[in-house]
Amino acid sequence: MEIKKSDTHSLSNILKTKLIFFITILFFSCDLSFFIPDKEPPQISWQKYRINDNDFIEFEAENLDINDAFEILEFRVKVTDDGSDINKVELYIVELDTIIMNTNKAMSDDVYSLKWNTTLEVFDDSIYTVKVLATDSNENKKTSSALNVKIDQSNGFPYSVEVLSVINNLNNNCIYWDSDNLLGLIPDFSHYNIYKLQNDTLIEIVTIESIDSNSYCTSEDLNNEHFYNVSAVDTFGLSSIIGSNFSNLVDYNPIPIDFTNIEYTGDSIAFDWELSPDIDFDRYELWYYCQNCEFSNTPIFLTTNQSLTSVEINLFKNDGQYENIYPNKSNEFWIKVFDSSNNLSVGNTYTTQPDYPPSSVNVKSINYSIDGINIEWYINEEDILDFKSYNIYHSFSELGNKNIVKSINDISLSTAFVDSGFISENGNFSFKDNFNPFYENWFWIGVEDIYGNISIGSGMTNLIDTPPPASKILDWTYWKRDENSDSGEDTIIVYWQSFENRISDFESYTIYRSTSPDSIQDTLGTVYDISQNYFQFSYNWDDEVNCNKAGELYFWGKTRDAWGQESISESVLFTEQPPQKPSITSIYYESIENEYVIEWKESEDLDFQSYTIYYKHDENFYYDNIFDDNCNDNSLEHINDSFICPDDAVCHIKITNQEETQFVYNLIGDDWTMFFLVVTDDVWGMKAFSTQESDCNSESDDCGNAEKATPFNQIFFQSPDRGLGNKIYSVELDFEDEQFPRINLATDLDGDSFYPIFEPWGARVTFYAWENDNMNYEIYSIGAGGNNVPINLTNHPGNDFNPKYCAEGSKIIFESWRSGNCELFSMNKDGTNTIRLTYNNGTDEDFQIANSTGGMDKIIYVSTVSGNREIYIMNENGTEIQNLTSHPSDQYDPDISEDGEQIVYIGENNGEIDLYWENISTGDSLKITNNNSIERNPQFVMNGFNPNGDIGNFLVYESNLDGSWSLYFQKLPSYNDDIDNFFINNSPINFLNKNSSDQSNPNFANIILDLDEGTFMVFESTEDGTSSIYIVDQFGNTPLAIPSGRISDNEGNDYLPQIQP
Repeated sequence: MEIKKSDTHSLSNILKTKLIFFITILFFSCDLSFFIPDKEPPQISWQKYRINDNDFIEFEAENLDINDAFEILEFRVKVTDDGSDINKVELYIVELDTIIMNTNKAMSDDVYSLKWNTTLEVFDDSIYTVKVLATDSNENKKTSSALNVKIDQSNGFPYSVEVLSVINNLNNNCIYWDSDNLLGLIPDFSHYNIYKLQNDTLIEIVTIESIDSNSYCTSEDLNNEHFYNVSAVDTFGLSSIIGSNFSNLVDYNPIPIDFTNIEYTGDSIAFDWELSPDIDFDRYELWYYCQNCEFSNTPIFLTTNQSLTSVEINLFKNDGQYENIYPNKSNEFWIKVFDSSNNLSVGNTYTTQPDYPPSSVNVKSINYSIDGINIEWYINEEDILDFKSYNIYHSFSELGNKNIVKSINDISLSTAFVDSGFISENGNFSFKDNFNPFYENWFWIGVEDIYGNISIGSGMTNLIDTPPPASKILDWTYWKRDENSDSGEDTIIVYWQSFENRISDFESYTIYRSTSPDSIQDTLGTVYDISQNYFQFSYNWDDEVNCNKAGELYFWGKTRDAWGQESISESVLFTEQPPQKPSITSIYYESIENEYVIEWKESEDLDFQSYTIYYKHDENFYYDNIFDDNCNDNSLEHINDSFICPDDAVCHIKITNQEETQFVYNLIGDDWTMFFLVVTDDVWGMKAFSTQESDCNSESDDCGNAEKATPFNQIFFQSPDRGLGNKIYSVELDFEDEQFPRINLATDLDGDSFYPIFEPWGARVTFYAWENDNMNYEIYSIGAGGNNVPINLTNHPGNDFNPKYCAEGSKIIFESWRSGNCELFSMNKDGTNTIRLTYNNGTDEDFQIANSTGGMDKIIYVSTVSGNREIYIMNENGTEIQNLTSHPSDQYDPDISEDGEQIVYIGENNGEIDLYWENISTGDSLKITNNNSIERNPQFVMNGFNPNGDIGNFLVYESNLDGSWSLYFQKLPSYNDDIDNFFINNSPINFLNKNSSDQSNPNFANIILDLDEGTFMVFESTEDGTSSIYIVDQFGNTPLAIPSGRISDNEGNDYLPQIQP
């Protein structure tokens, strides 16, 4: 690239401009100190000082003088420099022109420590000028202001040693001095110097390094007079000032003697003291001083035995002489020592610490009864040596004056009983006059020691005695008198909860009786045994029973305690309960014998007497039509098999066998409409009726009536469109009824009801319904005769659905979500003995039962245990589970033939929904349909229903092949038929050919209709615009009385019809 001259000039200008801009920015925005050398010296200020290890003293700004300094001086100075580091700090003595210390390490925050040992030989006692010199890293120097220091080492001389005596004991010259407390007075102690005077000069003869030493003996030249002295020397070599010299030939005062230990032990006080070394010793005297009394006039102990250095004194002898030195306070003791010249020395005072009061204990519990008070406390385990007693105190309030009740002298005891006759020694407390359980009674425990110290712990009051518990009569038993006995009364026993372990001051329990809840009429008796909880008496119960109305007795119980307080319970009503209701479980017509069979629930009453079956022709009746106001039975007795009940009468037959719960009534002629009522009697005359007002809607005309029985079969179905929600209804195939079809509500449950199924002989119907109270689905059973209360068979919080009967009707199979997913269960027809049949994580549902297998029933069902829906089969007890299909697509909606050998189901295979058939026994299987239509709800047709008279076995299913849902019948092969050609030659038939409406949900039963017996089919159809129930025979013909075949009205959509077998 070629650069022109003009370009070079331009580039130069640009660079100059940028350089000027850079320098300007640097000048105004950056620290330029590195361009300018630091010329400022450091700053110095005196902070504080101390002598040796004493506390620091702050310097005053205007006064930089230190007077009377000695030994080690330590200074704290602050040295700062903004521009440089501190290189060194020096301590300078002006008079000597000497640096005595330097450092370059600050302690913290620019503070430096400088020390001066003034004991060095170069420093005489004088006044010195001290300065601090500081130099920074740029060699800038600074000298501080002058500090004047006066050195006087005499201020640091050790504390003078007091020489006590020199004793010449003919063996040694021994010098004694006082070493007590010297360690605190001379913290830098080094040694003692022992001196002897020679030629008017003290000559050091020995050095002793232990500060605790207080004597020194020498055996030299014992017969001549010698003078001795002692000084203390510190670590700086400074010696204490020496006083007068002591001679070995002068009789000085005795050496003071101190106590070495004083200890209180039990009843005694023990003294230990030093041995006096004096050769002219005369006696020891032990003296004391107390805080609240004058000096004693006599010593507490005196001995002339010089070698005796301990004594023990019993404080409780000599009639209280030593009371002033009890250890409940601080006491001061000292020893006086006398020599033979009666010279006296007094030792140091020994102060004992007070023996604090004993540890207090708290009251643990207070219990009382009429026998007395039991007081319990926590044991004192700390004052065994000087324990005297536990003192029990009493007061009527927590803050009231405490009166002593009694004392317990055994420290191991923790309870005391004050009986009902107790009176305290001082007469201030007695159980009778001073303990009132209706108010607070406070008790405390005071622990007293042998010295009179008393400690009182936390007190406690008794529980206020409330009235005794009002205990009501809980139960009763009774039995009927023997009818052959001369006694005219029955026996009754009433029970209540025993007062044992409930009340400690029980006195009595009184039982009252009345026939009215408002007033007490009779006192039955009083019980004084606290353990007794029953009372027996006689009563004529028949006088109180009126027909089906129970006799009533009211009972009260009054509790009285030993203090006179009483509590009476609320009244309790006892009445003889009526027998269990003999619920009619079924009424059905037996066409072969032309008879009605009535069955009811067996009574479990222990006082059962009889069942009575009342009946009447044609007209319903109520139990008031049987009994008058005096409970007289006005019906006619069915005395034998030839008895004929008049048409306008109510008749009855009595059964005394409690286990007999069936009555067979033989019809005479064609008078088929009958009404039945079952009554249970007990031995007391109480009655229970198979239908009572409590079981039904009291506003209904039929409430309390007998139950109707007719030979006409009923059709049960469900409907959601009749204003009550989804309910189950029934209609009798009584074509002579002018109001036919008479639609009856079969259940009066609050929740919706679904899926009615007859038991095999048609006496009862099961279904499932929503239970509003528990918010779940339950399975119910109801009699097919009407006027019956639904019985909840499952009673479980899980949801239970789709019940079906096994072959003999003793068991019900159902679906339930109670285990978390849908599983199959079985139970007895009365809801007992529920057993889970399937156990897996899939959904098991959509089942059918083969009930003519000749052995255990077979159950076919759909399960998703393998992922998609597949067909499974098992025994009715849940054993021998087998997968009948294994296909990646769903297989469902199965049915099984009555003999359990053939199955049919819907398969969604290859995108098509078709019908499949299989013979389990032979293994033959076939896809029956193969079209673009949809098939559903296949089922095997009941034997005896031969479509259009074609005899054989058939299955029926629903298909929309012809444009609407129609019922198609497919004939099934027998064992000898060629399977491959059979279904080609026997194609399914559209049985009703009603292609303009839908037909579905067929059901079959063998019944008598129009006086002809045969197998009929009921089904749903929409041919009249709504879904209604229709009936036809095997030729598709309708009954003569109803040419349309419709047996439900046109008031709503009706579904799932079931014919009563």
